[in-house]
Amino acid sequence: MVVNKNRKFVRLRQEFSVVVLVLLLFFLCQSSGCWSLNEEGLALLGLREKVVNDPFGALSGWKKVDGKFDHCSWFGIQCSNGKVIVVNLKDFCLEGTLGPELGNLAHIKS
Repeated sequence: MVVNKNRKFVRLRQEFSVVVLVLLLFFLCQSSGCWSLNEEGLALLGLREKVVNDPFGALSGWKKVDGKFDHCSWFGIQCSNGKVIVVNLKDFCLEGTLGPELGNLAHIKS
């Protein structure tokens, strides 16, 4: 009888731990906006991370607006139906490397 109660208690504790973990992750993601960017937005953030010199601050606006990321509203980015079709950052003297994540911009035209 004691063994059954212990098993039930252990199982209940495990289930409770999973629920707490899921809720914690949910609230952390809500506050940090980790679900607000799609694959293309993440690719653009990858590009920004690889820029080592942005003398004119062209990428300084690539951040949250009203608590959310909207990569289609970022300077130099044009979208159609939420898909990046143009990245125009010429003449801004950006220095850095281009990473493989730019391959995720499947709808880019120029």
